[in-house]
Amino acid sequence: MKNWFRVDFIKWVQLVLPILLRKPRLIAFVEVCISEIDAMYMRFLSWRYDNLYRLSITPQVYSLEKALNDRFDYSLRRIYITKGIHYPMSYIFTQDESLDEYIGTGSEDNNMYIYTRSESGGNSVSFIINVPSPIPFNDPEMRAMVEMYTVKTFDINKILRIKN
Repeated sequence: MKNWFRVDFIKWVQLVLPILLRKPRLIAFVEVCISEIDAMYMRFLSWRYDNLYRLSITPQVYSLEKALNDRFDYSLRRIYITKGIHYPMSYIFTQDESLDEYIGTGSEDNNMYIYTRSESGGNSVSFIINVPSPIPFNDPEMRAMVEMYTVKTFDINKILRIKN
């Protein structure tokens, strides 16, 4: 990356002043006059680097893990992402059909498992963010951070045991 945004204002002031006026007192005075410009420039550089970092994060798992660990667990990097659990949906009957709720008798060998709405169908999640319990985090902040990078559904799971 080229250094288009690198400006040394102190050196620039010294070079712009005519040679006859380059006295220590005048240079110090001009440096004080441009100190606010230099402070604004430093804020601009900080803003620019923050934006470049945000643009480097993608919805891919490794990238989201990197961003979450950079923000919430920088030193140990224990936050990880797993796939969501999806169970197949089974059609039994609708409420309009007014059928009895018997699914089978005990003598039948075909077992059918019934899952809750959150385990199957529209309310299932695409991925799960696993956060060890010792890590302090703000749930709305983490959700907002992940929603900034992806549109998929997710859940945050606070775990007691860390993945080996």
